[in-house]
Amino acid sequence: MHDLKLEYQLLENPVDFTPHMRRLLTEIGSGKMTNTAYDTAWIARLHELGEPISEDALAWLRANQLPDGSWGSREPLYYHDRVISTLAAVIALARRGLAEDQERIQRALPVMNT
Repeated sequence: MHDLKLEYQLLENPVDFTPHMRRLLTEIGSGKMTNTAYDTAWIARLHELGEPISEDALAWLRANQLPDGSWGSREPLYYHDRVISTLAAVIALARRGLAEDQERIQRALPVMNT
């Protein structure tokens, strides 16, 4: 019963987490996250919040697609990393919706179907 009351309160008084996310991003600063395709793809999706850091992340994704069309660690070849990283990168690029990324997305599709 308590959970339903909390749900109702949140529906009636939605919380805008944008200021909290912006503050957290400011506190984290640069260099706190490893240079991985999966993490970078999540940062790239922050363009939906108007975060300028997302443009750098999108540029990194565009520059770091592997020859087989995937994203992820070059070595050692670990399929789970490749598929999950590729899926995250494709989502970020597709949500951005730029024509220049369509070829990258098409090259990635066979990797996600393995």
